[in-house]
Amino acid sequence: MDCKNLALIKAGLLCYGVNVDKKVGEDLLKTRPYFYDKGFVHAVNANILGSNVCISVAEKFSKVSPYHLRSDNDKFYIEWDNGRVPITLFDDLPKTNTVIDELARPHSNNVISLWPSLVCCFDRPGVKCKFCSIKTTETQTVVPVKDVVDGLRALFAITNR
Repeated sequence: MDCKNLALIKAGLLCYGVNVDKKVGEDLLKTRPYFYDKGFVHAVNANILGSNVCISVAEKFSKVSPYHLRSDNDKFYIEWDNGRVPITLFDDLPKTNTVIDELARPHSNNVISLWPSLVCCFDRPGVKCKFCSIKTTETQTVVPVKDVVDGLRALFAITNR
């Protein structure tokens, strides 16, 4: 696949998300409890043909996406009308029993994404993204830095054993 077609697939997945086969979704929830988290902050990060991509699976628009996540013999694929590519989903992070379990998600091999708030910064009346289905909250809180640092230390201690 050339760079132009890969870019078109990545752009399509970013804009439309992916419709997940019901059985595939149920199986993925067993090992990736975050799989259906909403919003782009916690969307699924995956690798397609050596390139990382962020894919929404939980927003309303994902259910009507022309892209479909399917599996065959424990391998995952993104399929659409005229194509199919293998996709690698990153392993879930180990549980730390700290706030990091809510804030961090796998981003790529040996890389995490971290959002230091329990709600989205744009989750306010008049600012909220129109496509997002995260429920608006009354208060915007940021997790204390010490809690984030302590959680990251716990995560690194577990992963570097």
